[in-house]
Amino acid sequence: MDLKYNFISDYLKELKYNTHASGKWHLGYCNKECTPTYRGFDTFSGGYSGEGEYYEHTTFQGMYDWHNGTELDRSASGIHSQDMIEADLLNQLDKNDGTPLFYYAAFHNTHSPMHPKPEHEALYDDLDAPPTRRKYLGLVSGMDAVIGKVVAKLKEKDMFDNTYIFFSSDNGGDVHEGDNSPKRGAKSSLFDGGCHAHSWASSPLLKKKGVEADGLLHITDWLPTIVKLAGGEVPDGIDGIEQVDLITNAGPSKRTDMIYNIDMELETGTPDFGTMAARDLRYKLIWGFEGRSDGYGMDAQFIYEVDRVIQVVKEADAAVEDVDKRGGPYPMNTQQHHILRTYLQTKLVTLDDIEAGTGPMMLFDLQEDPNETTDLSASTDTEHQAAKLKLIEMLRSAIQGPKYYKLNPLFWTAPSDAFDGVKQGNALRPGWCKDIFPGSE
Repeated sequence: MDLKYNFISDYLKELKYNTHASGKWHLGYCNKECTPTYRGFDTFSGGYSGEGEYYEHTTFQGMYDWHNGTELDRSASGIHSQDMIEADLLNQLDKNDGTPLFYYAAFHNTHSPMHPKPEHEALYDDLDAPPTRRKYLGLVSGMDAVIGKVVAKLKEKDMFDNTYIFFSSDNGGDVHEGDNSPKRGAKSSLFDGGCHAHSWASSPLLKKKGVEADGLLHITDWLPTIVKLAGGEVPDGIDGIEQVDLITNAGPSKRTDMIYNIDMELETGTPDFGTMAARDLRYKLIWGFEGRSDGYGMDAQFIYEVDRVIQVVKEADAAVEDVDKRGGPYPMNTQQHHILRTYLQTKLVTLDDIEAGTGPMMLFDLQEDPNETTDLSASTDTEHQAAKLKLIEMLRSAIQGPKYYKLNPLFWTAPSDAFDGVKQGNALRPGWCKDIFPGSE
């Protein structure tokens, strides 16, 4: 993420909070300036990437990825990531001297490869379900157990009565043993099954408890909401909207619309195959490729580059002994890639389409059709046409190119440009994009 943006931790540091993070980072590590302790956190215990093996802390490419601050922490090897996060959480609470505290915990649970602790998986031995489903549930129970211990520690330290606990997710369930029904779609799609996730808030400070609030809340709203609850002023010029009344009182949402996604083509700054979507309180527009999951972690743009994708698959197969533990990365052969590429070409949104408001799109009435079953984009109804034009303009006005597209190592071509993890003890480390941030480490 661009260094010009402040995180929740930055704003809370200004309010004299101690700030800590553990688990998955997934917000950049090519330079130290991109890592947690340079982005407003006092401490960090976890991995720089967005996934990892639960005990060995290796990425899909086989790179070791557990850090204490900016230093590699190989002492974590063999310890379940859930236990590492729990230990750090409880340690920070034990050390707390009464200073306001913000703790961000990004669990690996329930991400693949699913390796729950045996005692939590055993809770579901008698459940009539596939083994992978039982593993998934074991990981949920493991995370729940950690949260329970944190609550107990907060009460022991007389901190609970002045604490907010928020739980959130950034996507819907994956299609592998996941089920978002009746919502359409899954993780990596722009249908609501891939984007609409549950969250909850718990605190003695809540004005209403045990109630559901169904107002529109975007993940960017957490920043101004948490800053406001901490006693700060809501920053200007941000996408998020302060939602304190919605969170604490089940009040009405202040949000009337939102952009789901504009996936930029990193080298040119134009939309990546039109992977865009937006909604208001009633209607939702998906413009271009809707982002079906085409293989674990595969970005849609790489489907066009068949030879390159196949090479990635071969390298992944060579790097990982048990590929099946993830359900198989990119499980498509050459012919399947060709078929998918041909399909995607019908979904392409060009710059001319963006200027003219044309190209493949789908419009849904979420009030009457919350599960997105009926496409209204071709409807001649004046209300439908007005809604489509409104959402097209919302997306069109938000398109802008990224500043640091080269931060993605997939776009680096010279061997000297590639990240140096393999050369540094087969581990993920910062320090491979110095030319992008002159003077940085």
